[in-house]
Amino acid sequence: MKKRRMFLKATHNGKKFVAKNMILQVVAQNEVSGARLGFTVTKKLGNAVQRNRIRRRLKEVARLVFKEYACDGFDYVIIARNSALDEDFAILKKDLKYLLKSFIKRQSEEEEQKQDVEISE
Repeated sequence: MKKRRMFLKATHNGKKFVAKNMILQVVAQNEVSGARLGFTVTKKLGNAVQRNRIRRRLKEVARLVFKEYACDGFDYVIIARNSALDEDFAILKKDLKYLLKSFIKRQSEEEEQKQDVEISE
C-alpha cells in the first residue's frame, strides 16, 4: 500500500488488533485481488535510522509470516510500537502470527453469525 487514502481507510473502517510490539489494522478491499500490506512507523519512535531499522525488521517478519496467514481481499497495515526496535526477532514473528490468527478467528466468527442470521430469516 502506498497511498495515504488506503491507510486512512484502514484506520477508520478497519478492525484493530493489538500486540506488545505492533498493531495490525485490517480492512476489506474492493480494488484488487490478493492481500496488500502497508507499514507505519511514526517519528515518535526515533530518528530516521531507528525508524528505518524498525521498518526493515517488520518487513522481514511480514515476508516470513504473511504468505501463510494472510487472507486475500484484505488490506493490512502494521503500525510499529516503541519496543519493536529492540525486541527479539522471534518475538516479533510470534506477535505477527498472533495478530493474523486473531483476525482469522474473528473473521470466521462473523461469518458464522451472518449464516445464523440468514438461516433464522
